[in-house]
Amino acid sequence: DSEGNDIVFNQIPYLVINHLHRSKVDVNREKGAGAQDDPIAQQAWQAYHDFIAKAQTFIRQSYGTVRTETWGDEIEGVLGLVLDIHGYSGSKDWRRNQASI
Repeated sequence: DSEGNDIVFNQIPYLVINHLHRSKVDVNREKGAGAQDDPIAQQAWQAYHDFIAKAQTFIRQSYGTVRTETWGDEIEGVLGLVLDIHGYSGSKDWRRNQASI
């Protein structure tokens, strides 16, 4: 930006892929609900979150954190970007009800 705050790391991102169907384990829910109290699903849920925590620790140690204030609350986060990307396999055409752009 014009103030010289752009930071370019030129690093390869971490990639975490959950190959299990969401009906087996939903890693975006609390462990009990997401793993449906199944011991194997709980292990998968925990491994997924452990890897993300490990990546966050590495990023924090390598690049630090950032603090900001939003809606009156100060928050601190890892100086990195996390994207949670989902696929869509529904039978309905999700574009059908969208307005033309």
